Amino acid sequence: MKVVFICGGASKRMYPLTEGKYFLNLLGKPLLHHQIIVAKKAGLNHFVIVGNPTNIKGIEEIISLIPSITVETAIQQKSLGIANALEAASEYLDDEIIVVNPNDIFYETAYTTLLLEKSLDSAESYLLGYKVDKYFPGGYLVVDENDYLKNIVEKPAEGRDRTLSGRAESV
Repeated sequence: MKVVFICGGASKRMYPLTEGKYFLNLLGKPLLHHQIIVAKKAGLNHFVIVGNPTNIKGIEEIISLIPSITVETAIQQKSLGIANALEAASEYLDDEIIVVNPNDIFYETAYTTLLLEKSLDSAESYLLGYKVDKYFPGGYLVVDENDYLKNIVEKPAEGRDRTLSGRAESV
C-alpha cells in the first residue's frame, strides 16, 4: 500500500513564514519529515509525494534524509485541488493508496486504524476525519446516521450550511 502526500497547494496563508505547512520546522525537522516517520512506524514505507514546481526541490531534500523508504514524486503544475494532484501522480497509483494532507498532525493510530479496517474488508474505501463543534475553514464530510459518506463539502464560507442534510465532520 502506498501513502500519497498532497503537497502541491499554494499555501498562501503561510506566506511569508514558509512555502507550505509541511515545511514548518517542528522539533528540528520539517512537518513532512515527521509525517513520513509516523507512517513508517505504522508499517508503511512506500510513498508518492505530489509537489509543485516551486517546492519539489525542498520536498526531495526532506525525503533524501529518511532511510529505508521508497518514494516517487510527481509535480502538480497548478494548484487545482486534490483530484488534480492525484491525476498528476496517476502513473504511480497502481496499487491501493492512502491519501494524506500532510498539513495535519496525527498519531500513528490513524494509519493503523485504517489498515485494520482495510484488513477486515469492512468497506470499499475509508476516510479519516474528526468532529468539529464550530466553523473550520476546511472540508467537511457529510455522513448519515450509519456513518456512511453522503457528500463532501469543500471549504464552505463561514455561516453557510456545512451539512447539506446530514452530520458534518471536518476532513
